[in-house]
Amino acid sequence: MAEVAFHDSPDDAEWIIYNIEEIGTALAKGILKYFNIPYIADNSNLNAEINLLHKVGIIQSPEYWKENAVKGKTIKGENAAILIQRVAAFIMKEAK
Repeated sequence: MAEVAFHDSPDDAEWIIYNIEEIGTALAKGILKYFNIPYIADNSNLNAEINLLHKVGIIQSPEYWKENAVKGKTIKGENAAILIQRVAAFIMKEAK
């Protein structure tokens, strides 16, 4: 548990609301540092990684993933399930 401000103070509560992403990132960085795990700040390789998944047949609609698999957007649960199933099948095939 971490305390970052007093939510019962109107000024603090407003600050928390408008800085929730930064607060979460700072907490995550602290936890990762404690466990000596590097923090990866961005998804700058996302387009290349999506293109690779498309090339090997794991995803069929790269534009959907490029548009929706980003901060502030969401993906449909059924699409996530298909992705998980295809990745698992790919890994099982490669493991043989």
